Amino acid sequence: MDTRTRELYAGCGLAEALTDEAGAEVMKRDHATGFCAKFANGLCDIQLEHGESYLGDACYFYPRVTRSLGELVNMAATLSCPEIVRLALFGENPFEERLAQVDRLPENIRDYLPGGMTSAQAAAIHRAFVSAALCERATAERNLLRIFIAAEAFAKTPPTEWLAAVPACLESPEAMLPLPEPSDTDSVYLLQALCGLMVAAKDLRRARLTQTIQEIEAALHSKIRRDTLAIISHPGSAQATRALTARWKTQWQGSFSDLLKRYLAMQVSLAIFPFGGFGKTLPQRAAVMGIRLATVRLGLMSLCQAANAAPQQPDVVRVIQSISGFLDHLADAEFSLKIYSETGWLSGERLRGLLEIT
Repeated sequence: MDTRTRELYAGCGLAEALTDEAGAEVMKRDHATGFCAKFANGLCDIQLEHGESYLGDACYFYPRVTRSLGELVNMAATLSCPEIVRLALFGENPFEERLAQVDRLPENIRDYLPGGMTSAQAAAIHRAFVSAALCERATAERNLLRIFIAAEAFAKTPPTEWLAAVPACLESPEAMLPLPEPSDTDSVYLLQALCGLMVAAKDLRRARLTQTIQEIEAALHSKIRRDTLAIISHPGSAQATRALTARWKTQWQGSFSDLLKRYLAMQVSLAIFPFGGFGKTLPQRAAVMGIRLATVRLGLMSLCQAANAAPQQPDVVRVIQSISGFLDHLADAEFSLKIYSETGWLSGERLRGLLEIT
């Protein structure tokens, strides 16, 4: 809860809506649902009674995400909002940049601008990575691998040299890509990793995400126990995984090509990559975006299998929103990196093996 809203609530009898959690004052939650205690019948009671100016920063700006590159304030959006999924993945020109004046900004905005770089230079670098994610000459998976190669190069290069290095790094030739190291167990390990993160976050009440996970389990003929995270493979699970992959390649992959590129571009935009992201190093941040891309793709593959056809837009929105609603809001990267390190997906070879369906 930001200072302005906390003081506002103290002066109008709304202080009871707040509680202390891990040393920070936050909105109270309904223990049964996990929703804000002031959320009822799909609406916010505070906004209904007092107006949107009484919303705290977290609620007022959602689903917008605000970060700074020096004097330039960048506002993107998260796919945890279903309307943003529709606009970004199915709308026209979702990545068009617009300059705007706003009446309110969040109280705390992190500045990602490296020393020795101007705001304009940083914006140009970030824009180049968004464009790389959307590159029409390759698949989303191949675009991500080139972003990963660029991240490895940037990690060894002073930020003051990044702008000049962008074209060469993002246009890396085929020979520079890591040799793929696929594994037959990658799909079920993606499912296990997702369930493991949910258990670690004590966040098992998401009905839409539960439906998506159940579709993946059915498609893979496997189940993840929520208490031990053990993989229970039913008869024919290996054959089911191979059949799912084959159907995706021959029947559905082409229909989702542009959508997956837009999804990747949204991840780059949300992270204000290469200046931010989920991970400790640039290659880790790029790899995490790749793992999330593979997780969303698995959800879409399983949805197609369940529908036995190209699914309807609302179902596609539900799958992507449900996965993003959880993964995009994880606060700590440490446990995710531990899981992904154990599977090897943080390395270029294993990441390419995970992403490229052969």
